[in-house]
Amino acid sequence: MTFIRAEKLDNEIIIVSDTKLTYAPSSDYYNSQDTLGTGTIKSVILSDNICMSFSGDISYFTEALINIGNNRDLLYIIDILHNVNKKACSNEHDNEFILAFLDGDSFIIEFKDSDYEEVISSWIGSIDGFSAYQKSFYSTPQTPLNVNLNDAMTKETGGYSINQDKLMELFCAELQTSQLELMQDPNLSIQFGFSIQKLPDGYSAPQMSHFSKMVESVINVIEDNSIPEVGGFHVIVATQNNSFQYMPRAARLNTPINYNELTHVIDYMESSNENQHVNFFTHSNDALALHISTSNVGIFFSKDRNSFMQPTILYPYDEIDFSYELYVRYGIDSSFGIESNYRVLQDKAQQCYRTDPQKAIYFMLNGIKKLEKEIRNELGNSSSHEPLEYYCLNEYSRKAYLSQYYENIGITYYTAKDMINAKHYIESALSVNPQNHGAQRVYGIINNEIQE
Repeated sequence: MTFIRAEKLDNEIIIVSDTKLTYAPSSDYYNSQDTLGTGTIKSVILSDNICMSFSGDISYFTEALINIGNNRDLLYIIDILHNVNKKACSNEHDNEFILAFLDGDSFIIEFKDSDYEEVISSWIGSIDGFSAYQKSFYSTPQTPLNVNLNDAMTKETGGYSINQDKLMELFCAELQTSQLELMQDPNLSIQFGFSIQKLPDGYSAPQMSHFSKMVESVINVIEDNSIPEVGGFHVIVATQNNSFQYMPRAARLNTPINYNELTHVIDYMESSNENQHVNFFTHSNDALALHISTSNVGIFFSKDRNSFMQPTILYPYDEIDFSYELYVRYGIDSSFGIESNYRVLQDKAQQCYRTDPQKAIYFMLNGIKKLEKEIRNELGNSSSHEPLEYYCLNEYSRKAYLSQYYENIGITYYTAKDMINAKHYIESALSVNPQNHGAQRVYGIINNEIQE
């Protein structure tokens, strides 16, 4: 079972859904054949202008995809889904479909109870999930904390990275200053979480507000433990620039924030919740990836020959190693990360530069990008294209650290027997900090080997 909601807003379409990876053995919905690899994405983008969603037995949706094949004629697809829905109903199975497509205008067609009709909004799946969704969507929004997420985020090529410690610091400070009455409880324990969702391009303010409410509402349904048939993580499909696209997001879930009665300090501690960090990468309509940090599980979804989004499990991989595997195996350069910063990336590189120099180089180069962004942001020059060294002139510690970083990259290239890049990065290290004696020694070694 699942829950999916689709709505048409002017000429845009938004589809929100849950995707359970497995059911708990204690659940009424558990099947002894369930494994982490049996989960799938419930909304499949067949092409830029066609998206199909399903609830119920996977076998019926598989049958529909096989019959559709590479045919993208809308009347043909409607006929296939109608026949499969009728077959499911005749066998007393609750298989329902939503077909969303763009053809000059935008359209949503709902397939239920052996019939179909064009609608402006639709839901399929759990009726309890839909009731909870409606209740959440039309409830009075809670007053948010006055926290500017931009203060904890860094712009990257193709995305953003987030400084978790900085974000937690901002939330804790706001709680202390704005929730003083709440803070009187000496046994206070607050469940803290955040979700960062990419917003569609080109939406009006009302459309953006509606999009945000739909996302928030499906998250609330997923987190409602009284609806066991809905859960896992949410997947958002939205039209932007005249095509359907998956919307990436990241979240930190269920982290207790504890109030110390003696020191009057709010602090946070790690939770044992297995969905503590969730990072949902998107690369194209044919490739998606999910990482769950506490479990060190990465899941890569790709279309099989029938357009079904099949998962490949990578375990055990932390978020950084998973990102590297996405890059090496599938060419996905995931620039959004919850757990990575330049220090972590350098530590990773140092652990593997002798055994896997190319992997170490990948980590170091990504670490350089993050270090550059952090320095520019701290100095208020995030939009400038001046060389990084320009901002390090009066920042000796930064300059020394950057020089060391360049030196490490040069040594890694040297280990990989790539003398041209090795020399380039050692020269960069010396240009930032001419007093870097380690870089001076390595530079001499490299020059001797090049001359030989």
